[in-house]
Amino acid sequence: MSKARDSVEDLKTLDANLAAKLPKSGGALTGAVTTNSTFDGVDIATRDAVLTSTTTTANAALPKAGGAVTGNVTFGDNNKAIFGAGSDLQIYHDGSNSYISDQGTNDLKILATDFQLKNAADNEFMITGVTDGAVTLYQNNAAKIATTSGGVAITGSATATTFQANAGGTFTTESGNDLNIVYPEGRSLFVKEAGTTHLTVDNVGTLIVGGTTKVSHGQSIPFQAGEGGNFFTIQRNDGQDVLEVNTKTDTAVTRTHFALNNSNGTVGTIQTQGSGVAYNTSSDHRLKENVDYNWDATTRLKQLKPARFNFIADADTTVDGVTTTKAEHEAAYTASELAKVAAAEDF
Repeated sequence: MSKARDSVEDLKTLDANLAAKLPKSGGALTGAVTTNSTFDGVDIATRDAVLTSTTTTANAALPKAGGAVTGNVTFGDNNKAIFGAGSDLQIYHDGSNSYISDQGTNDLKILATDFQLKNAADNEFMITGVTDGAVTLYQNNAAKIATTSGGVAITGSATATTFQANAGGTFTTESGNDLNIVYPEGRSLFVKEAGTTHLTVDNVGTLIVGGTTKVSHGQSIPFQAGEGGNFFTIQRNDGQDVLEVNTKTDTAVTRTHFALNNSNGTVGTIQTQGSGVAYNTSSDHRLKENVDYNWDATTRLKQLKPARFNFIADADTTVDGVTTTKAEHEAAYTASELAKVAAAEDF
């Protein structure tokens, strides 16, 4: 009887154990599976450490969709950060130099409200740009060229092989300052029209008009006074240091070559008409003193040998005047001065 009871209990225990087992056809495990060996030759404990490390690395990676980088991105020499489908923008270091290389077909744009290009120590300016303001170039951290609303402002001297201004352009100094043109010692200053020199200041300060060499025999220096036909020339002739003044206007009428002026106005002139020359001085009584009427004017006039004649170059014009020799030069008067004396109201 006792054996029968034990057999029944054993059957109940076996049934309970079978009910807790995973059927061969599969099912759900409700607890952990452990082993002190391997599953199918794989050490699960070692594999678990690898999976944990991989998971940690994957969690720290930047997703393909983008995200925030919280550390440095380091590239080795010649390893490039490349942007664009055609590798258009490349940033890299080749071991010696650093490059920002735009390989595309359009522009490389740097956009900024205010722009600064500085040295590696970040303590010296090279170029600055301000929105709606100046773009400035620096030399050793000192501003030298800056754009302005009217052009550019240069601090210091400007050196160039050629200065070229647009048609009608001007060089203007700041108000209150002189314009200085300085050239190296031993050199000359030239003013040219295209390739033709019109004015020269040579290295000893000589002003040469109309070329680059001093005036020699037969050469002349042209000037223009005013507009139209009011021209005259200064000429050195006959190998002598003689100043000749030649008009280029009609010689049939009186032409004034020189006018002498002071605070009283015009006090004398030198004029030509035909072949005659008149040396005129002012006869206004207000400019004279010590006037003496008690002298022998007739005798003085006879000493001057007044005559009526015509110049060889102008046979059709008869004039009244004097014909002086070199010995008589100091006593000579012109007919125009004699006429002034005769017509003076105080004569």
